[in-house]
Amino acid sequence: MIWFTGSNLIIDDCEDISLATDIYSLLELKNMVIVVLYSDSTDMDKVEMRNVFAYNRKGEQLWQIKPQETLSTSSYSYVAMAEDGSGRVKVGSFWGGGYYLNIADGTVTPDGGRPW
Repeated sequence: MIWFTGSNLIIDDCEDISLATDIYSLLELKNMVIVVLYSDSTDMDKVEMRNVFAYNRKGEQLWQIKPQETLSTSSYSYVAMAEDGSGRVKVGSFWGGGYYLNIADGTVTPDGGRPW
């Protein structure tokens, strides 16, 4: 069972994982859990702009999302995450940029949406 309350993530029988800020959303995949942490201007010193994390079923952090290189959105946190129906995970930035998330290492590539 996987669930969260505030900034605490609970994965199966593991000890609760206390994160830097409240959890905004969670995506459960076969071998991992990906969380988006809530962030606003008061939280940026805690999670920077890299507020997406992956954990394995043992509760160990696998990665923190890598900085993406698009200048126009590199200074904004992520506010959305979903599977796109084909097994790929997409994340969205504060300004509407969409990115495919490589769940193996936390890197992102633009999805071809908003070109700025």
